[in-house]
This record gives sequence, structure tokens and C-alpha cells, in this order.
Amino acid sequence: MAGQEKNDKVRETTLLQELFTKELQDMLWTEEHLPKLWTDLQGAVSDPLGIMLAKYVTESYVHVQRLEGIFEQLLGIAPTLQKCQGMAGLIAEADLLIAHTQEVTVVRDIAAIIVMQKINHYKIASYAAMIRLAEMRDQILIKQLLMDNLREEQESGETMTHVFISLTPGLATSS
Repeated sequence: MAGQEKNDKVRETTLLQELFTKELQDMLWTEEHLPKLWTDLQGAVSDPLGIMLAKYVTESYVHVQRLEGIFEQLLGIAPTLQKCQGMAGLIAEADLLIAHTQEVTVVRDIAAIIVMQKINHYKIASYAAMIRLAEMRDQILIKQLLMDNLREEQESGETMTHVFISLTPGLATSS
């Protein structure tokens, strides 16, 4: 019986590492693909929001570097992209949003922030889960790099909320 329990434990550990690697691949795909979306949105929104998006392009590149470092230096494997279906759906939603709102209006800015917040929350949830997986495996350096990405995502979310609030005070409500 002890031998079977040991085999089960080894199998669970292997499956957990495979899950962790898949989640890292998803986030690498996400961070690789978001700069194009952010750049496309920049041309479709007002200047203040466009400036914020320019910052997110740079932030995504930094996140890619960290994730690639986790693969190469800490896990000793080549980084590979695996399409993140959830993020692909959110990117498609962002493309539809741009197509269905009038150019450079407060409504488009608000719609862009809404989709940006959806993306941001998805990334926050993903990074938080990967941090927990790294903790379970005592991967302290990996955890720290993921925490850096998470902290930046949380800061971005706060910025988006402030910009959203700044756009809405003059909008009338109707009943």
C-alpha cells in the first residue's frame, strides 16, 4: 500500500508541475499578444487613455521577460506559447467593442476601460493562482517574479478605475 501511495504522490506532483507549466504558457501567450491589442486601442481612444495604454505595452514586454526567465533560468526549459483560449476570447471582445462604438468618444473610452478591466482581472486571477502553485512547490524565486507581475496588474487595475471615474461625472443618467 505504501508503494501505491508513493506512486500516487509522484503522479500528482508531476501533474501539478504540468498544470503549472501550462498556466505559465497561457500567460506567456497572453503577454505576447496584448501589446498588439493595446496598440490598436491606443488609436481608437482619447489621448489620456492612449497614454495609459502605451504604459501597458511596455508593462507587457516586462512581463514577457519575467515569464521567459522563469522558463529558461528557473525551470530549465524553453519557453513555449500555448494559446490561452480565455484571453483570446477577451481580445476578440475588445476588437468587437472597437468596431461597434463611435470613434474617440467618452463612450468608446468607457467601453475600452471595461474590456481592459476584464483582461486585467483575468490576469490577476491567473497570476494569483500561479503564485499559490509556486508556493506549494517551494519555488520562491518563481513566486517572487510572479508577485512582481501581479503587483503591476493590481496597480494597473487601480489606474483604470481612476480613469473610468474621471470620465463619468458629466454623463447624464436616464430612467
